[in-house]
Amino acid sequence: MNNAMNTDHIAARYLSLFLDKEKNISLKKFAYRINVSGKKRHRVQRLLFEVISHLLTIDTAIKIAANKTSIELSAFKRYKINLLRVGTYRILFDKHEIDKVLGQLEIENSLFRTILLALDFPRGKTIIQDLALRHSFPEWMIETLLEALDADRLNLLLEGLNKRPSAWVAVNIRKSSTEDAKESLEKEGFQVEIDKDFKDALKINRFSKPINKTNAFNKGLILPVSKASIGVIKALDISAGDIILDTCSAPGIKTILMSFYLDETGKIYAVDIDVRRLKRMTKMLRHFGIRNVILIQENARKLKLPVEPNKVLIDAPCTSSGIINVSPDIKWKLKPSDIYFFADIQFDILRNIVSQLIKKGVEADIVYSTCSIFPQENEKLIEKLLTSYLHNLTIEIEDISYIGSNDYYDAYGRRFYPHLHETIGLFLTKLRTKM
Repeated sequence: MNNAMNTDHIAARYLSLFLDKEKNISLKKFAYRINVSGKKRHRVQRLLFEVISHLLTIDTAIKIAANKTSIELSAFKRYKINLLRVGTYRILFDKHEIDKVLGQLEIENSLFRTILLALDFPRGKTIIQDLALRHSFPEWMIETLLEALDADRLNLLLEGLNKRPSAWVAVNIRKSSTEDAKESLEKEGFQVEIDKDFKDALKINRFSKPINKTNAFNKGLILPVSKASIGVIKALDISAGDIILDTCSAPGIKTILMSFYLDETGKIYAVDIDVRRLKRMTKMLRHFGIRNVILIQENARKLKLPVEPNKVLIDAPCTSSGIINVSPDIKWKLKPSDIYFFADIQFDILRNIVSQLIKKGVEADIVYSTCSIFPQENEKLIEKLLTSYLHNLTIEIEDISYIGSNDYYDAYGRRFYPHLHETIGLFLTKLRTKM
């Protein structure tokens, strides 16, 4: 891509490219491929993220303006439509004046000006429509979430999901103190602070380079990870000699993080169905010098326990709806049926692992987590599981009130909320089998 082009034009061209390929690649991965140098690359990435985040609102506003002015949008080529989308974002969300926007777009087309002059922020006639247009989310998502949250709480959640999360790294306490890792990053120009909740985690407030180019990362002292994921591992309360079963382990971030708290007597049995992801995971383990992880390729729904663990992590496959603030294209790709597709998989994994632990008489702590905002994959699923074993009282919820905030129903676990914790949306709960 020509670096001499202005940011808006480059963003429109990459928007065209992404919309051509969106079925095969996430926006998060696509953004890494943007071939623009310097600070302009960050500006293009940011603009692309914002336009995709607010696509429903932008397209609705354009359609209303075109109808109002009797302009046929079909007369515009695809690239021009994407330029119009960028311009609409600038006016509705960045609050730029129309002449400035036209200058940035380098467009003299009178139809463009007419549409941009007629723009207004679209409003819905119902609560569902209004929330959908205000935050640019599909109506079916709003309707589903309103079953668990009132409109005010949902408004805050959606607002948070449209903002990029803050960045964190976990410190490898087997190799470094938090203070030494912080000092190492600061020497390379980073602005860093120790997290207020997790004292072996660092929040990155300003980058000087990619994390994987730092001395601290190259020496295996830090691991880039979301704050919510750190919370999941903290809930397991790992001790040095624990035997841990990680049922859905790839790409391995949580597996590596767990290993930071083990010694040579501890073991992690890391299971995943995808052999390619396990191979990539092997490289990560080698980078951090981790030797106490045993990789197993298997479907967690059918897995026979390879060991009698005292700790289990079920970080289940899910809709990934909680990482919309990382890859906003997710909200346009998901379908209502996806929730129930994943909920079936999640329940099968939970039931398989829990039933074997109970049958073998193994007392174990189980942390279940997903990066999903939907209760059907989380609170409702745990309710269903507990009901299944209610007759013999062999499983119970453990207290982890020191992590995150209340779940939707204040009953089944904890949640990390983007608007409260500056991280991804994530649910977790801690269960214990008892004999």
